[in-house]
Amino acid sequence: MKTLKSMKAKMLADPQTRAAHDALADEFAVARELIAARTRAGLTQADVAGRLAAPGRVGFRKRQQASEAHFPSAPETPAGL
Repeated sequence: MKTLKSMKAKMLADPQTRAAHDALADEFAVARELIAARTRAGLTQADVAGRLAAPGRVGFRKRQQASEAHFPSAPETPAGL
């Protein structure tokens, strides 16, 4: 059975993947600290979303779908124009 650790090691052996991963180091550090702070406070992701008055992932998808219904993408330009 593959573990997350072994899969990560295999992926990071690729130089391009390693460079992309390393470029995100600051974002990963912020995410780890936010998760640690939430955990120390004994909060769930839903608790934090509620305190921020954020509707969460499902609410975002619904708003995005509603937005797309009201403002559909422009049709593609026909070839040759």
